[in-house]
Amino acid sequence: MIVASDRNLHILVVFTGGTIASQRSGETISLNEPPYFLLSAAPPRYSFATLAVAHLLSENMTPPDLLSIFTEIRKELRQGHYDGLILTHGTDTLAYTAQLASFLLSDAGIPVVLFGSKIAPNVEGSDARDNFLNALIVIRETQEGVFVVGRTGSGDHPVHAAENVVQADFETDDAHSFHGLTFGRVSDGVLCRNPHFSLARPGERRCAYPFPADLPLYGNRGVFALDAVVGNRYDLLDISRPEIVFYLQRTFHSGTANAANAAPYSLSFFAKRCHSEKKRVFLAPLSSAAARYSSLDVLLEAGVTPLFDMPFEAAWAALTISAWAQKEPEEIFPGLF
Repeated sequence: MIVASDRNLHILVVFTGGTIASQRSGETISLNEPPYFLLSAAPPRYSFATLAVAHLLSENMTPPDLLSIFTEIRKELRQGHYDGLILTHGTDTLAYTAQLASFLLSDAGIPVVLFGSKIAPNVEGSDARDNFLNALIVIRETQEGVFVVGRTGSGDHPVHAAENVVQADFETDDAHSFHGLTFGRVSDGVLCRNPHFSLARPGERRCAYPFPADLPLYGNRGVFALDAVVGNRYDLLDISRPEIVFYLQRTFHSGTANAANAAPYSLSFFAKRCHSEKKRVFLAPLSSAAARYSSLDVLLEAGVTPLFDMPFEAAWAALTISAWAQKEPEEIFPGLF
C-alpha cells in the first residue's frame, strides 16, 4: 500500500559523483562540484542533510570505493534520524550500486532512492532536476524499499525496484528492470504503482551477518565477472590469486554457456579447475521456469552453481558482499541462494 506523507520530511542526500556532478564544456564532460543546486528545487516540507562520500565518474568505481560508500552511509543512518535517503550516482554503473543498496540498505526502514542524470546539469534538457523531484515523490509515497528513478528518452518516468534493476540500454541510456517489470511510474506528480510487481518482503534480501559492524570486511576480495562471448580463454585465468573469491559467468540468452569437455573455451573444464583451488563458479541469469538445455546439465555436473531468477547485477552484488565477508553466499543470503 502506498501512503503519502502529510508531514515534513528530513532527507539524507548522498553524493558520489557521476554526470549529475559534472558539466559539459564543448564536447567534453568533466566532474564539477556535487549537485547541491538540486536541493533548491524541492517543494516545501522537505529539509536536507548532505553527505559527499565520493567524487568520481561511475565507470571508475571500484569495490573498495563501494565498500567505503556503504560503510559511511550506514554510519550516518545510525547517527541521525531521516525519513528517506537519496543517493546520486553516475549512470554507467548505477545498476551495480543499486543492487548492492538493495541488500545493504533494505534494513534502513526508510525509502532509499538512487538516480543519476544522462545529461549534464548545465546542458539544456538535463534530466537531473526531474529525477530529483521524482525521488522526493517516491520517498513521500512509500514507507520503505530501495528504488531507482530516471527519466527516459521518451519522457516517461519509470520507478524501478533496485532489486530488479539492470544496466542501462546502450542506445537510449535508459535504465531497465529485469523482464521489463518495473515497480511503477511517476505521472503528474503521483507515484502510480504497478499492480503486477511486489517488492521483496522486509528481511528477504537482508544479510544474515551484520554490516559493517562486527564483521571483518575485505574490500580487496571480490568477484571476477565474465561476459557471454564466443572464445573466452578460461585457461589463461590465474585461479590461484587470493583476491578473486568467486567467478561469475553471464549466460547467453537461452541460459547456457560453453559446456564442452576440453580446454580452452569450456566453462565446465574451468569449473573443475576452480574446484581444485577451492574456488566457485556461478552462472546467471537463469530462469527456473524455462526448459533448460542439456549443456546446462553438463555445467551443473561440473560444479557450476546456477543463480535462478535474478539479474546478473544482483548475482554480482550478492557475491561481492559474500567475498567481502569471506563467507559462502548461502551463509550470507540463506533465503536467496
